[in-house]
Amino acid sequence: MKKNNNLLESFNNAVKGIILSIKYERNIKIHYLIALLVLAYSLFLDLTFLERLMLYFSIAFVIVAETFNTVIELIIDYFISTLHDPLIKIIKDISSAGVFIAAINSIIVGYFLVYKKSIKDINALFNSIKTANDTFIFIILIIIITSVVLLKSISKSGKPFYGGWPSGHSAFAFAIAAISILYIDIIIINILIIILAFLVAKSRIDLHIHSLWQVITGSLLGFFLTVLINNIIGGLS
Repeated sequence: MKKNNNLLESFNNAVKGIILSIKYERNIKIHYLIALLVLAYSLFLDLTFLERLMLYFSIAFVIVAETFNTVIELIIDYFISTLHDPLIKIIKDISSAGVFIAAINSIIVGYFLVYKKSIKDINALFNSIKTANDTFIFIILIIIITSVVLLKSISKSGKPFYGGWPSGHSAFAFAIAAISILYIDIIIINILIIILAFLVAKSRIDLHIHSLWQVITGSLLGFFLTVLINNIIGGLS
C-alpha cells in the first residue's frame, strides 16, 4: 500500500512539474502550444501508425529537451550564477544546443509527415485567399476598428488603441475568425484561426490590459458585427 502511495505521489509531482513549467517558462509554453496545434492538425491527416509514432516522439523529444534545458538554467542561476565563471555560459550554450537539435529534428519530421500530407489543403487555402473579395474584407475590418474606437470614446475608457472597453485586439481577432468561417472552407484552418483568436483575447487579460468583460464584449462585437455586415452586403463570394 505504501508503494502505491509513493507511486501516486510521484505521478502528482510529475504533473505538478509540467504545470509549473508551463506557468513560468515562456519557451515551454510555446512548445506545448505548437505541439497541441500540430497534434490537432495531424488528426485530419492520413498518417500510418508508424508515421504518427514518429510525429509524437519528435514532439516529445523537443519538450523533454526544453524541460532539461530549463532545469539546468534554473540550477545554474540559483546556485552558481554569481561566480561569473566562463564555464557557466558554455554549459548553458551546450544545453541550448540540445533543444536546437531536437527542434531541427521535429521540423524535418514535420515537413515530411505534415507538410507533404497537407499540401492539398495548403493549396486550397492559398487559392481561397487569392480569390477573396479584398475590398469587402477591408471594409469589414475598417468598420470593426471604427466601432471599437467610437465605443471607447463613448465609454471614456482607455486609449483608442490601448486598454478600455471594448478590447480592440479581441474584436479584430474574432473578426478575422468570422471571415475565416464565412469564406475558407477548410475545417482545420478555421479551428486553428479560432484558437489563435482565443489566445489573442486571453493575452489581453494576462497582460492586465483589459478585463474579462472588455475582452468578451470585444470578441462578440468583432465576430457578430462581421457576420451582420456579411449578411447585409451579400457575403463573401
